[in-house]
Amino acid sequence: MEFNYYYGSQADQFSFIRIPKVMLTEELFSGLSIPAKVLYGVLLDRMTLSRKNAWFDEDNRVFIIYQIGEIQEDLGFSKKKAMELLAELEKFGLLEKKRRGHGLPNILYVKSFMTGFNAGKADSNGLAEGKMSARGSETGTSGPESTGSRSAAEGTSRSDDLGIFRVTDSGLLRVPVSAPLKSKTEINLNYS
Repeated sequence: MEFNYYYGSQADQFSFIRIPKVMLTEELFSGLSIPAKVLYGVLLDRMTLSRKNAWFDEDNRVFIIYQIGEIQEDLGFSKKKAMELLAELEKFGLLEKKRRGHGLPNILYVKSFMTGFNAGKADSNGLAEGKMSARGSETGTSGPESTGSRSAAEGTSRSDDLGIFRVTDSGLLRVPVSAPLKSKTEINLNYS
């Protein structure tokens, strides 16, 4: 079978499962299998739907209901493999199950991958210390205006969902030290 190219805005017509980049690049997550990381990305995607449907527990934590049969169907895993991957995520600490009994499906709490990544203590702005630095001056950005993003105070959910950090008083965007200054897609190579 020969596949066609994407043209223009066609590349934006599909929804995608996002796997946090730090899960692929940081040593902390090297103990997780690739299928477990993919499942975690699917669980994060399901969590956004739960949030839209206001599925919160009494402590205001978002939960999902994602049965083994649905995981099998969505990802093509056997029942055994789906259960093993859920157990792997649970053992790693990225997932917590709450059994409800009476034939009801389990409630799943997807835990934040950034908690383990930013293991440092939070400062007065709610930002984690440790492996963080200010890079605004290095990248030429001075805040959300130049990056096209809005702050969490303006009511966006991106800063909470994707681990994007707020702008500090100094006006510099704080990002993990391990984040590259430029991605390969941002580099413009001029051939002469």
